[in-house]
Amino acid sequence: MTAAPVPLSPTSPMTAMTAITPLTLNAPVSDVTVLEDRAHVIRQGSVTLPAGAVRLTLAGIAPVLADKTLLVTALDAPLATLAVAAVRVERTPLIIAADKPEAIAAREAERRRLEAAITQATAALSMLDGELETVQHLGVQTVADITTDAAWSTPDVTGWNRALDAVAEREAALGERRLGLERTLEEQQRQLTDLLQRWAEASTTQTTMSAQLAVDLQVAVAGTYRLQISYLVPAACWRPYHTAEAAAEIDGRMPETIRLATDACVWQNTGEDWTQVRLRCSTVRSSLGTAPPLLSSDPLTLQKKETALVVEVRSQAIETTGGAAGVPARTVMGIDDGGEAQVLSCDGPVVIPSDGMPHRLPLGSMQAPAQWTLLVCAELSPAAILRSRQANAAATPVLAGPVDLIRRGGLAGRATVLYVAPQASFDLGWGPDGDIRVHRTESRVDDKAALLSNWTTTVHKVVISLSNLADSPRTLTVQERIPVSSIEQVRIEPDAAHTIPAAQPDAQGIVQWTISLPARGQSTVTLQYRLQRHGAVVGV
Repeated sequence: MTAAPVPLSPTSPMTAMTAITPLTLNAPVSDVTVLEDRAHVIRQGSVTLPAGAVRLTLAGIAPVLADKTLLVTALDAPLATLAVAAVRVERTPLIIAADKPEAIAAREAERRRLEAAITQATAALSMLDGELETVQHLGVQTVADITTDAAWSTPDVTGWNRALDAVAEREAALGERRLGLERTLEEQQRQLTDLLQRWAEASTTQTTMSAQLAVDLQVAVAGTYRLQISYLVPAACWRPYHTAEAAAEIDGRMPETIRLATDACVWQNTGEDWTQVRLRCSTVRSSLGTAPPLLSSDPLTLQKKETALVVEVRSQAIETTGGAAGVPARTVMGIDDGGEAQVLSCDGPVVIPSDGMPHRLPLGSMQAPAQWTLLVCAELSPAAILRSRQANAAATPVLAGPVDLIRRGGLAGRATVLYVAPQASFDLGWGPDGDIRVHRTESRVDDKAALLSNWTTTVHKVVISLSNLADSPRTLTVQERIPVSSIEQVRIEPDAAHTIPAAQPDAQGIVQWTISLPARGQSTVTLQYRLQRHGAVVGV
C-alpha cells in the first residue's frame, strides 16, 4: 500500500509539509448501535504507514452520515506517534443504471410507443362504437320494415328470419371486436402506468450520491496502525417485536409455561451494507434536549361560585407495574423503556443490507409458568377471552411492542404488550373461545326524591347470560364493574340481596365471579347496585 509522494495542494490543512503520501484504507463496519431514529457506526482497519504526511481514503462510506459526528482515532498508539490533522467526506454524484443515457432513450422510446398505441386503440374503439350504433339502428329499421310488410303483404317468415339473423351476427361480431379492443387498451394503459411508476421510483429511491472518507495524518514513527472511524447516520431505526409460544397441549389441558422471545426489527437505508457486524439496539434518546421549558404568564381571575356540583363519569385504567392493564401507551413515537435506557445485544455477527426492509434479529427469550383463565368482560366484549398471566422471568424488562401468538404449532393471532419490569406480571389475550356465548343487558330505574330529602336514588341492574356449546365443561371468570365515587355528594352501594351469585366489589369497583358451566349448559349472573346523588349534583 505504498505510493509515490505527491505535492500537497495549497488548500490542504497540511501546507506546512512538502509532500503527502496517498494510501487506501480498508476499514469495514465492525460495530453498529441502532437507536430509535439513527445509528452509531464504527469501522476498524489496520494500515501500514510511512513516516511523514499521509492521506488515507476510505471508499463506500454512507453519504448520509452527519459530518460533525466523524471521529478518527488510533487504537493502541501513543498520541506523539500519530496525529490526525483533518477528516472530511468527499461526496460525488452517482449515475445509476436507470439514469444512463441509453436507458433513458430506451425508456422514452417505450413510452412513446405505448402512448401511440393507446391513441390508435382509442380511435379504433371510437370508430367501432359508431359502426355498432349503425348496426343497432339497422336492426331497429329491419323490425319496422317487417311490421309494415306483415300488414300489407303476404308474410315472408324465412326472409324475415334471414334478415334478423344477419343483423344479429353483425352486431355480435362487432361486440367481440369491441371487447378485444377494450382488453388491449386496458393492457397498454397498465404497461404505461407501470413504466412511469418504475421511472419515478428509480429517480427517488435509488442512491444518487457516493462518498469517500479522506483522513490527513501526520506520522512520526512508521509502522502498522489500527484505526477506528465512528459516525452517526440517519435512515436507520429499530423496534422490539415479541413472539409468545405456548407449549403443546396434552389431553386438552392448557400448557404450564409460556416462552416469550424478543426480536429486534431493524430497518436501514443509509447507503452502506452492514455485513458481519456486532449489533446493539439501544433505547437512548440522544436527541432529547435538556433546555428548561419556557415560562408563560398564568393570570388568576375571580369567578362566581357555582351552586350546582357538576359530576361526570370517566373510565380510569388500573395502573400496575406492567402488562396489558399497565400504564397507558406513550403518546410519542418511540420505544417505551420505562424511563431507564436499555442496550440489548444481538447474538453473533449479523448482516443488514441497505434496502429499507425490516430484518428481525433475536435479542433473547424467557420462559415462565402461566395461569390460564377464560375471562368474560361483557361490557367490553361479548365473548370469553382466553387469557394467560405470567411473570417476566428475565433480568431485563419486556419493552412495549406487538406480540405474535403461537399456539398448537400455528399463528393464533397478534396482541400487544406494554412495558413490563423484571419479575412483574403481565397478561396476554389469546382470542375468544368459540364455544362460549355471552349476552349482557343493562337497565336502570330512577326513583324520585322523598318529600323531606334531597337525595335521589337510581337502581342499576346488569344481567349477563352465559352458554356453553361445547361437549366439555368450562370454568369462566366473569368480571363486571360498578362506579367508584370520590365525593360525598354521590354514594354508590352494592345491592347484595339482588346480586346473584353473591359477590362484593374490590377497591377499584371490580366484581368477580367464578362460574362453572357444564357441557351444553347455561348460567346467569346478576349485578345490582344503587347510585344516590344529592340534589346539588348535576351530570349523573
